[in-house]
Amino acid sequence: MTAPTQPVTAGQRLKIPASIWNELLRLVQSEGRKHFTGAAQRLELPGGYIAVQNDSGEARPPFSVLAISDVIQPPDTPEAEAEFPFTWRLKCVTPGEEHCGKFVILQSGADNEAIGKAMVSGATFCRVYINDEAHKYADIEVGTTERLASRDRGAAKILWKPAGTGEKMCVVSLGTTASAACESDCDNGDIDPSIFAGYDETKTQYLRHLPKAEGADRVCLGWVDAAEC
Repeated sequence: MTAPTQPVTAGQRLKIPASIWNELLRLVQSEGRKHFTGAAQRLELPGGYIAVQNDSGEARPPFSVLAISDVIQPPDTPEAEAEFPFTWRLKCVTPGEEHCGKFVILQSGADNEAIGKAMVSGATFCRVYINDEAHKYADIEVGTTERLASRDRGAAKILWKPAGTGEKMCVVSLGTTASAACESDCDNGDIDPSIFAGYDETKTQYLRHLPKAEGADRVCLGWVDAAEC
């Protein structure tokens, strides 16, 4: 009889101890829960990851850029509302002009209308079209899911990029750039610098945050018309 942890060949007698069989079942069940379906189920994802539905019209490979469009099946009953914080997913589409700063980076491939895993906060590989080697940020490129485009300000901070311009495979950080943009964009006119966290591209709005207390992180509160200041 073969040892319980050794491979076997066709025709050999197979005897599996209960402890090993139970562990195999546990692993299979655990792996099954990691695969997404359209049905509502509680998500088990690491921090910074979310489940998204690819509504871009085509299958997309890992590290594609998808724009956030809507949530899937908003809750319409008290029971659904109670489960919604644990089962929500986002609909994602090909980036358009209205999606500046609203995107995710796929971490798994996703067929059209299928559910995939995407990063919304944290460091990830992503293709970026480097327009200027001095650029430290990137954001969507309208009409394409293949890459971001570098710029002076953006929702992704470029942590590493190869030398030169053009399309490059880079490491970017998502979800942490508002304060960083503030550090480099001090042309904020009469806006109180303690609540300023960077302009949008048109400079008609700025991102407002709570004044930073000693030893605390800033908390962003949303966009405000620059004319109000």
